Amino acid sequence: MRMNTTFLDLATVSVGLLIARLVVGLLMAAHGSQKFLGWFGGHGIAGTAGFLIGFLGGVGNLLARRPPMVAA
Repeated sequence: MRMNTTFLDLATVSVGLLIARLVVGLLMAAHGSQKFLGWFGGHGIAGTAGFLIGFLGGVGNLLARRPPMVAA
């Protein structure tokens, strides 16, 4: 008797993808709040801008100090 172990129904795959998306989304939200707001032991926007300036030099200065992009 041979069992088909590669078959997964649509509901199982959907739940697995939902869990993966939630985990990745929460990780990205925590990382962004650490960089932007200084939560979870981060340095905030000033520390991130300082890192960009020091690490990338002139390009980091442009990235860190550029005016915000506004939709026309």
